Order: sequence, then C-alpha cells, then structure tokens
Amino acid sequence: QVLAHAQELCDTQSQDETEITKTITDLQTAYDQMMANKKVNLALNQSVSASESVQSPGMWGTEYLTDGYKAKDDAGRIGYTTDAYHSQVLENPIDITLNLGQQQQVNQVVLYPRLSVGSWEGKTANFPTDYEIQVSNDGTNFQTVVSVQNQLDPMQQPVTWQFDSTTAQYIRIPHILLKVFILNGRL
Repeated sequence: QVLAHAQELCDTQSQDETEITKTITDLQTAYDQMMANKKVNLALNQSVSASESVQSPGMWGTEYLTDGYKAKDDAGRIGYTTDAYHSQVLENPIDITLNLGQQQQVNQVVLYPRLSVGSWEGKTANFPTDYEIQVSNDGTNFQTVVSVQNQLDPMQQPVTWQFDSTTAQYIRIPHILLKVFILNGRL
C-alpha cells in the first residue's frame, strides 16, 4: 500500500509537501520492518562435520550442506550423502554438526532434501524420518529444541522448523531412522 501510494504521488506529481513527507516516513518504516524481518542464512559457508559422509570432491561432501545451493548445479555439486544402508534403522545415529563460528541468536532451521534423485511421484530420496535438532554453545553440551518422529515425505520441498529463539554456536542433527526409498528395486 505504501509503495502504491508513493507511486501515485509520483504519477500525479503532487506538490503537497506534508503528504510527500508522510509517504517518505511510511516508506522508511516499511523498509525498517522488512529489514528487521529479513531472514539471514547463518549457516552459509560455515563449517560442518558429520559422523559419516561420502566425500567426492565436486559432487558430495559436508561442505555442500552450507554452500547455498539447493539442487544439483551446473558444476555437478549434488550435496551431502552417507554410505548406502540396507535398513532404515541405524545402529548408530548419523550426526551432522554445524559450527556457526560464533554464538548467534537462532530460532529456525531449514532442511533441504536431496533433489538429484526422486521418484516419479515427486517423493524425496533418503530424507530422515526420525531426528532431532539440537543446539549448543560449546559443541559438547547439546539441548534438543526440536524432536521429530515419523517425518512425512517432504515431496522434494524444504522442511522448516521454528523454535524459541536461543543462543547457539553449534547446531547438531542426529538422524535415528531413515526414510524407506526404493528406486529400481533397491532401498
């Protein structure tokens, strides 16, 4: 509405200084609100460790969890993966830990599914069904902020988890149970 009103003032070439000043103030207020609500990717290019990872330079690796790319790109980067499993039940959880570099206010985690492989119905390959999102200031003592059981297939869409704002330098996601995904007769 504020932009429409400003455009109208410009189109009519209004000389009403009071109305122009009010519109400028309204635009500044709208801009300030937009900047306050702006979502910042705190994880972008930050360091990630994993208890297990397939490392294939240029294609697979933990560094591709925070590179900002959400799908296979022209350079061939695909993302993060582990070795193949023949059961969805894991003997040992797969932990992925993100180091934000310093303590930050965190209230949301967005998980992007693997997009390089999917079913014809749009189902997602290997997205975990049971996992937690944990936070820590020291990388040793973690507090669970989100606990997920029976995660529905995200159908190749991001999954966003919001929680009460907390201070954290580390975010850990232990996977306990993997989604069953059969492609060409293989789990």
